Amino acid sequence: MSPDDTAAASPTVTPADDSAAVLAERRENVLLITLNRPEVRNAVNAALAAGVAGALDQLDGDDSLSVGVLTGAGGFFCAGMDLGRSSVASRRGSETAASRGSPSARRASR
Repeated sequence: MSPDDTAAASPTVTPADDSAAVLAERRENVLLITLNRPEVRNAVNAALAAGVAGALDQLDGDDSLSVGVLTGAGGFFCAGMDLGRSSVASRRGSETAASRGSPSARRASR
């Protein structure tokens, strides 16, 4: 890749949802999905679950994306459920997002 190609293919980082709990960064044909709650070791709450679901929808809806990479900000992947701030509503949101499954996940399991 020449320097000109690199500048033209610079990554675009966008929040996968309004809260920016998840960031989606396109790098050519790869979607880098970053859990972005490092202050709580990327613990899952409703916003994070919805953001991951949105990023997976983005990955599934764009035929020019070949692969998604899931990572965590701040040197952590994910501590699990955010128990310190959990509520019935946030647990239901996480369960709904997780059980919903994306078409990408369904294709991978075939």
